[in-house]
Amino acid sequence: MRKIVSNFRGFTLIELLVVISIIGMLVALTLPAVQSARESARRVQCTNNLKQLGLAIQSHENALQKYPSGGWGFQWYVDGDRGTGKKQPGGWPYAVLPHIEQMQLYDYVKGKTGDAKQEALTLLLTTPVPLFNCTSRRVVGLYPWQENDIGAFPYNLDDYPADAVKTDYAINGGDNDPQLGNIPMTLEQGDNSLFPWNDFSKANGICFLRSEVTTVQVLDGLSNTYCIGEKWVRTSAGQDRGDDTSMYCGFDKDNTRWTNLPPMTDNSQEGWDQFGSAHPGVCIFVFCDGSTRPISYDIDRETHQYLGVRNDKKVIEIP
Repeated sequence: MRKIVSNFRGFTLIELLVVISIIGMLVALTLPAVQSARESARRVQCTNNLKQLGLAIQSHENALQKYPSGGWGFQWYVDGDRGTGKKQPGGWPYAVLPHIEQMQLYDYVKGKTGDAKQEALTLLLTTPVPLFNCTSRRVVGLYPWQENDIGAFPYNLDDYPADAVKTDYAINGGDNDPQLGNIPMTLEQGDNSLFPWNDFSKANGICFLRSEVTTVQVLDGLSNTYCIGEKWVRTSAGQDRGDDTSMYCGFDKDNTRWTNLPPMTDNSQEGWDQFGSAHPGVCIFVFCDGSTRPISYDIDRETHQYLGVRNDKKVIEIP
C-alpha cells in the first residue's frame, strides 16, 4: 500500500501574529489616504456649493440691480409677499432660491394668510436645500432650533419647529458688526418711516440690516471683495449662538459673518462672528466676481479685513 504524505504545513502562532501585524500596518498606512481622498472630494463639493451660491447672488443682482437684503434681525423670518429688498424681514438665503432651481419653494410662501401662511413658512423652514451645507461638517438635514433658550420668540411665526434647516455659509457683512439696536415687533412698525432703526450707514459689506447694496458701491472691485464664505461653528449639531435658528432668519450670525478677525477652524475658540470651516487649513470663499478661493487660517489679519470691506480702496494682494 502506498503511503500518502501531505505537504501541507499549518501556520504557527507567531506566523499568524506576523501576518495580522502586517495587515494592521497596511490598514494604518492606507486609512489616512482614504480619509484624505474623502475630504478632498468633500472640499470639491463645498467649493461647488459656494460657486453656485455666488452665481445666484450675481444673478439676483443682475435682475434687481442690488444684492439681497439682510433682513430685520434674528427675531424675524421670511415673508413671501415682501420681495427681497429692505421690506423683507427674512434673510438672504430666501432671495437666492429662484436662482438655484428652487422657485417652487420660493413661491410656496407667497399669497397666503392665516394658518395657511404659517404652514407654508414651516414647510420652508424644514425643507433642506443641499447647496447650503458643507458635507465636511454635517449631512444635509434638520438641526435643533435653540432660539427659545435665549427668550427670542419669532415675531411673524405662531410657532417654530423643533428642528430646522441651517446653512454652513454666511454672507459678507464687512469688517464690523454694528449693534442691531431696535427691532420692530410688527410689519407696520418696520414700514413706518419714523421707526428708530439703528444706524448702519457705515456698514461696509455687501449684506446687512435692511441693506440694498449695488455693484457700483463695491469700489474695491468685485474680484477683491468677499461675497460668501464658510462660517465658523463650534459643533455640527446646530446648537451654538451662531447656528441656533433657521438660515431664513433676518440679519444675524446664523447667516452673516464679519472680517474683523481671521477665519478659523471649527471647534477652536469661540468665534460666532467669524468665518471658518471644517476643512483642514483653509476656509473657502466665493468673491463678488464669482471666483472661489481657499483662504488659509494664517492669512494676514489686515488682508482678510480688507477683503471684507467693499469700499476702503486698499490695494491688496490676495494670497
